[in-house]
Amino acid sequence: MTPQQPYNWRMRRITKLGGYVIGIGAGAAAVIWLVKDRLLGPETTPAGHDDSPAFRVAPDRPSPATTSDADLSEVKGIGPVYRARLEQAGIASCSDLASATPAAIATAAEVPEEKAKDWVRQAGDLAAQ
Repeated sequence: MTPQQPYNWRMRRITKLGGYVIGIGAGAAAVIWLVKDRLLGPETTPAGHDDSPAFRVAPDRPSPATTSDADLSEVKGIGPVYRARLEQAGIASCSDLASATPAAIATAAEVPEEKAKDWVRQAGDLAAQ
């Protein structure tokens, strides 16, 4: 009588092949996970998604300019950051910007004087309308 083995040869072969398949699959998944940024590009947050906490209080907005005077954001090149810097310096409308000197604007907005001259010209055109 021969001693019985715990597995017959077919079951042993199937188990061994299954181990190889699982090992190769796990290795391939690990490699893909490591190079996923190169294959798919970096993850980005959706445009409308805001990570700020819900309890954050929005800062007070400055009082809007009168309807007869153009807003600073209508001047090409003045975005929210430059607009805030100019408003802190007391320049809140296009007429204020047109009457200020380019040197004062360049200092207040921390921009080159050439850019400030262009803003003054644009503000003068908008204030004249």
